[in-house]
Amino acid sequence: MFHKNILFIASIIASLVMLSTTLWARTTETTTSTKKPQTDANIFGHVTCNGKHLPYAVIRVVGTTIAAITDATGHYNIINLPVGTHTVEASMLGYTTKRKTVTLEEGKSAELSFELEEDYMQMDAVVVTGDKRAVTRRETGSIISSITPKLLSSVSASTVSEGISFAPGVRMENDCQNCGFNQVRLNGMPGQYSQILIDGRPMFGSVMGVYGMELIPSNMIERIEILRGGGSSLYGSSAVAGSINLILRDPAFNTFEIDYMQGFTGVGVKGTGGVKPDYNVNLSASMLTPDSKTGLSLYGSFRQRTPFDYDNDGFSELPLLRNTTIGARTFYRVTQRGKLSATYFHISEKRRGGNRFDSPLHCADVAEAPTHSINNASLQYQQYFRENDLLSINTSLLHVDRESYYGGNSLRDYGRTKNITYSAMAQYLTAFSDWGSLATGIDYSGEYLRDARPGYPTYGVQQNATTHEWEVNYDDITLTDETLVAHQQTYAIGLYGQFTYKHPFGSVTAGLRFDHFQVRNLAEQAKDKTTTYIGNAPVPRVSILFNLLPELQLRANYAMGYRAPQVYDEELHVGVSGAKRVTTRNSENLKHETSHSAMLSLDYNKTFQSWAIGCLVEGFYTYLKDAFINETVLENNFVYYTRHNIKSGANVYGANIELNYVPIRPLALKLGGTYQKSEYLETNKDLNEGQKDFLRAPNAYGFFMAQWKIWQGLALDATLNVTGPMKIAYEGSAARNSEEQDLIDNGKMPIRTTPTFFDASFKLSYSFRLASSELQFYTGVKNAFNSFQRDFDQGPERASSYVYGPMLPRTMYVGIKLGNIF
Repeated sequence: MFHKNILFIASIIASLVMLSTTLWARTTETTTSTKKPQTDANIFGHVTCNGKHLPYAVIRVVGTTIAAITDATGHYNIINLPVGTHTVEASMLGYTTKRKTVTLEEGKSAELSFELEEDYMQMDAVVVTGDKRAVTRRETGSIISSITPKLLSSVSASTVSEGISFAPGVRMENDCQNCGFNQVRLNGMPGQYSQILIDGRPMFGSVMGVYGMELIPSNMIERIEILRGGGSSLYGSSAVAGSINLILRDPAFNTFEIDYMQGFTGVGVKGTGGVKPDYNVNLSASMLTPDSKTGLSLYGSFRQRTPFDYDNDGFSELPLLRNTTIGARTFYRVTQRGKLSATYFHISEKRRGGNRFDSPLHCADVAEAPTHSINNASLQYQQYFRENDLLSINTSLLHVDRESYYGGNSLRDYGRTKNITYSAMAQYLTAFSDWGSLATGIDYSGEYLRDARPGYPTYGVQQNATTHEWEVNYDDITLTDETLVAHQQTYAIGLYGQFTYKHPFGSVTAGLRFDHFQVRNLAEQAKDKTTTYIGNAPVPRVSILFNLLPELQLRANYAMGYRAPQVYDEELHVGVSGAKRVTTRNSENLKHETSHSAMLSLDYNKTFQSWAIGCLVEGFYTYLKDAFINETVLENNFVYYTRHNIKSGANVYGANIELNYVPIRPLALKLGGTYQKSEYLETNKDLNEGQKDFLRAPNAYGFFMAQWKIWQGLALDATLNVTGPMKIAYEGSAARNSEEQDLIDNGKMPIRTTPTFFDASFKLSYSFRLASSELQFYTGVKNAFNSFQRDFDQGPERASSYVYGPMLPRTMYVGIKLGNIF
């Protein structure tokens, strides 16, 4: 099965490459015969740093869609440009961006070369999430943290979930012992308070939010941009704690990469169910036509992990995974100032946790087994007007089909879920020379969700007249009706405007968004109890940037946010404890949740001749008003959640720190940490078991990373993730003492405090040239000291939500990578 999937992905990519090459060849021929008269106004040159040529640097004509890439020798050539004066920009990840002005005449060529400087702190890296426009990190009014493919590679991240924690204020956690449901927390707030975007669009719907960060392979990603703090004025509902923008790979130059990694989970760990394999294969390729008018990027991934039993009780702690992903992105430069882009990807994933993996799901004591089929398609058009004005129009659709089983020894626990998320957006960016810009836009987004348990057969019983024993009557068959768990439709339309005023001393950005949204509970409507929540939310945002010194910046931000009362991801995940299922309802007087967030930061970055240092200190505060709380009622093995607003609010406050230090060029050190408090203003017996502090929210956590190029192609990467103690509810029946037993007997959950975890990982790699490509061998270990949870609940009645700490036990791996750029 494993080899078939690899061949399947490889054959599709190869077929698409051959097909696209043929089509592009025909397109080029057609274009040649119909093209307009050529200006023969050309530019050429090279890009260097410290006298060394830089391959694959991006050369862009500002205000147009025209661009080129330097070749393997660091040279470039752009032909038939419009006659006149142009601003040309050279950029490359890890280097400063430079611009030059050139005046072109018909029939003449001009040489334009660039000397870039190493940007250890990535202050000239382009980001788009903070202001919905491409600006350098140095210019944006909000701090944006970027996670690059290089960082994902250095930690051998198979999926986004394994690499996203290396940014201040970000923590990834596992919330289910059976199926591996996970969520990402920003500044200590639960996952439902963060907006996860795909290319700037809110496409993570209710179902995608359950396993989404582990569904997306890392080779799809161009970079991940993380905006901490309220960003709702630009991105709508749920961006209270911040936004995580997953930017997919663009075809920038002709590349290919093949990566195979073999992992071994549980190496050297005593008392487990044995070491288990974890295979991972990534394939990607991109190419451009000679005139750079058309580009195509392809990627594919296959992963298979065997379920892992940490405490050898016969039940898995890490679920079985089988994930196949394939996708493509293409663009066509319609005119010199217009560009059309299209993206598609498909993810098929099967996962299963519990026991008796060779048996049908309903024959297992515990089985949590969702199977996802995900399709996403998007279309975008960009057109420049005037000098640098830009119109962007895009639309996107994501469709999720999920077949699931959550339960044990029963036919009633199968489920079927359909989730459709869609959006359409238009934005116009007006550039006022060098002193300001105005972004205005409208977006429409919506979601359809239907989650149901299909009917199942039941059999009658009768008493044997002779033996007086009860027997199943297989002739007496009844098919139960379908049970509707959630049926909901939501939509929102938003108008926004944001103005940025620039000054040599900094900039001021002010924005306002107005959202009108509806949440329709179709399940209640079917019972003639139509429940439609209609709301309006004005959302302002202000940010101020002061350039105190050339290397020191002060930023102050305020943003309002809101959260609509729809079904969220954690409510669609079902914990198996007595085969409970969940149905969610809204109370009659429910209000949408609102927030007020403020941030203040100092950012210092200085590059010297042979070393560099950067330090960020950031304070944050968020006040939650009318926070949601679920009143839980158990009836006939069903869990009914009725959502209310709590009367008192909640405070989330703390500080992030990030330190980057490059003592010598081959060595880069990075340190990040967070200290924060998350607490409700008043205690509530129905909330957090009467606890004032948020559960699953440690006060302190952080990371350390070292990247050392030891000698030529030999490199060492070392990382450390630290998670401090936190409070967690125990929903099981295995009491530690008489006090816990009393709570359990009275229907309450004991609150336990977790230990501190130190998750250290190491990777050693060696790369060398192979013809025009590069070959790399690597090996490493994740969670080297096996800092892992020791007190998992056991058996078929275990509390699957009682899980915390690092997501993997000690795992060793080896791999090989072949490509023309790493």
